[in-house]
Amino acid sequence: IKNVVLSGGEPLLRPDITFDLIDLFRANNVYVVLNTSGVLLDKISLLDDLIYAHPNLIVFSIDHADPVLHDKSRNCDGLFSKIEKSISYVLEKSDISIGIRTVLTRYNYLELPTIIKKFAGIGVTCFKIIQIENDREKEYVLSYDDLKKFCYEIKTDVYKIIKMLSFEEPSKLDACKKIEGLFMHGADWTEIEQDIFSPCFKDSYRCCLGGTFITVQAN
Repeated sequence: IKNVVLSGGEPLLRPDITFDLIDLFRANNVYVVLNTSGVLLDKISLLDDLIYAHPNLIVFSIDHADPVLHDKSRNCDGLFSKIEKSISYVLEKSDISIGIRTVLTRYNYLELPTIIKKFAGIGVTCFKIIQIENDREKEYVLSYDDLKKFCYEIKTDVYKIIKMLSFEEPSKLDACKKIEGLFMHGADWTEIEQDIFSPCFKDSYRCCLGGTFITVQAN
């Protein structure tokens, strides 16, 4: 095992277990990622304990670039501000890398360039962008027209933002390549808008994570 993601649910609901797992994996030279909503990080003591445990990467969930919309989607007033303060605190007090994780929906996909620009500006160096899953009511999943707009318009804006960032050039090229592949590589948009994700790859792709990646979920 080379990489571990501690996820949930919210792994910081049980910091005792989470921190023990971080200690275990770090002691065995495993790269540790902690996913969190940030909802519990209003206590400096918990932030300090998290910094002491020292995962390699802390990833915060971000739904919108606008604080009001983010807090509304998470049903938690002040959460966006709490996340911003937590990011600043961790970066000031440690060398832990910070990332954000955005689940693309029909309500936020237009904001992706703004989200990347905003959080890169406060020190975030990792951006995880994924599609909505298990949306049985089809309330959030991108429609065919949304997917078309995202792939042929929004991606162009994302490329422009990435090129403006102070990341190393190989990282920028890698990021653009990954964005380019999102919802592409033979994926059927008519299936995606029905919350079915079964891409028909035109070429053979070998998963680079096989045998090297494990996810530990709090639920």
